[in-house]
Amino acid sequence: ANVQVGRLYEEGWGVEKNYDFAFQLYEQEARRGSAEGMFRLGRMYNFGLGIEKNVSNALQWYIKAIEMD
Repeated sequence: ANVQVGRLYEEGWGVEKNYDFAFQLYEQEARRGSAEGMFRLGRMYNFGLGIEKNVSNALQWYIKAIEMD
């Protein structure tokens, strides 16, 4: 559920965009083992949304997401 709420805040669907909050929600889910949370967290790092851009961290989270699938 946190991933879906995070997407609302990332995209600004029905709420004001808040990349920081979306990042926090994705990180919580990623640490709980959610592949989608890992992918979304990687995306945030990849594009520098809610966190400083870090392609290396993005790649690590993308790989973790793939390994979960």
